[in-house]
Amino acid sequence: MTAQKQSRLNELAADFGSIESRRLLVEEFADSEFPFSGINEEGEETLMSISASGIVVDTYQSNGWVRKNYYDANGNAEGETFDGRWNR
Repeated sequence: MTAQKQSRLNELAADFGSIESRRLLVEEFADSEFPFSGINEEGEETLMSISASGIVVDTYQSNGWVRKNYYDANGNAEGETFDGRWNR
């Protein structure tokens, strides 16, 4: 990934609470082969998978659970599930 594209990803991810930023993430990064890793505002590790159909964010919560948040291609929240524990 070019430095310019990485900078754009960081800019949009920093404003992830915005529906428009999530929509632009899908529009600009839907062809990504691998998930993007990061740290959220609570200091928890995250993996963000982006495809043409939307975004899935896996959050490795400090309480040991893995939370999955789903967003459609327009950036709207679709739901949340829990995918077991990562730390017992």
